Amino acid sequence: MLFVITGLLLLYGEVATRFRLSATIVLHDGLTLLATVLVLGHIYLSLVNPPTRPAMRGIIQGDVSEEWAAKHHANWEPASSISESMPGSERSRSLTALLLCGATTVAVAAVILIPGVSGSGPAPPSKAPSAGQR
Repeated sequence: MLFVITGLLLLYGEVATRFRLSATIVLHDGLTLLATVLVLGHIYLSLVNPPTRPAMRGIIQGDVSEEWAAKHHANWEPASSISESMPGSERSRSLTALLLCGATTVAVAAVILIPGVSGSGPAPPSKAPSAGQR
C-alpha cells in the first residue's frame, strides 16, 4: 500500500508541486528494491530451487507427483483412494485463468509504463479566443 501511495505522490508531484515531498523518491526507490528482491526470490523458489520446483508443474498443469504431494501435504490422499481426480476441463480452466492473469498484468503494466496509453497526465493548454477573434 505504501508503494502505491508513494507512486501516486510522485505522479501527482509532476502536476502539482504541493505533492512533492523530499523523502518520497527515496522511500519509493527503497520499496522498489524490496519488491524486486521479493519477486526474484519467488522466481528462484518456483523455477530453480529443487525442493519447490515441482509446485510450478502443479500450478500450470494441475497435478504433481504422488511423492511430492505426500511429502509437502500431510493430509494428502493418493489418487487411487479418491473417487475421481481433476477432470481435463478443470485443468484447462486453470490454464485459462493463469493466461488471463498474465494478460491482465501486461495490460496494467502497459497503461502504467507507456506514456499516452492511459490518457492520464496534464491536459494540454487550451487557446482561448481573444476578443477580436470571436
